Amino acid sequence: MSIFKNKSTRDSLWLIFAALLTFVFIPFSANATVISYDEIIYEEDEDNPTDETLLSGLVDMTYDYATTLIITLTNTTSAIVSDDTAFNILTGIGFVLPDDIYIASGTVTIPSDSSAINFTTTDGDVSEYWGYDPDTSSSSHFNFDPTDPESFIASEVNTVIAAMTPDAEIPFEEPFIGTSPDYGLLSSAVSLDDWASKPAIQDTVIITLTLSGTYLGDLVTFIDSNDIVLSFGSSNMTTTPVPEPATMLLFGSGLIGLAGFSRKKTKKE
Repeated sequence: MSIFKNKSTRDSLWLIFAALLTFVFIPFSANATVISYDEIIYEEDEDNPTDETLLSGLVDMTYDYATTLIITLTNTTSAIVSDDTAFNILTGIGFVLPDDIYIASGTVTIPSDSSAINFTTTDGDVSEYWGYDPDTSSSSHFNFDPTDPESFIASEVNTVIAAMTPDAEIPFEEPFIGTSPDYGLLSSAVSLDDWASKPAIQDTVIITLTLSGTYLGDLVTFIDSNDIVLSFGSSNMTTTPVPEPATMLLFGSGLIGLAGFSRKKTKKE
């Protein structure tokens, strides 16, 4: 007897088929994913030491499996890295998009738990202070040239979102009045009593990008699997790699092993 002659079986198969249609044809939103970055570009303070190990950021990304990529960018620097607080500002992010995917437009907004410092906004919109560049060969701080041994960064990215004029060739909104490092992200570790009168954002922005094409796979995973770079400060920058989590885990395991070996050796003595 055919299974399709059984009403309950037919109903179950129709439910499964309807669920598959919903999965295939209706775009859905993914949960925000924390993205690990591979390199930090930072501005070296010539007059005061810069402790670049304190510099850090948090990158969350969400892709709706249609055309919208949302990046939540936060400056999580734990302490003041230099007496000149301008060196503490997170001013840009570089990453890789697939070859057939481009930024068509975008907005940058301040969430309710962050604030504009020394300037005012309309509904938290700061798009006029940020821009992007789909060609990093023209972005001075994010330039990668495999044929040039003095290429500024070791990571290869093809897209930059920044408040720095040299790294944001295309503004999200005209006129583009962002200048480096103004309107970047200031860590909450920096007291506003120590901050100058320059405009800044403390400490998060939400970057909503409308993309030119639809990526059928998991775009966030694609971005995370490629190079990601954060920039702090503005000019005269240097760079430092960020250890991968797996590398840090192996390093920690090695230290634990050495400690255990040392204890065993002490007991034998």
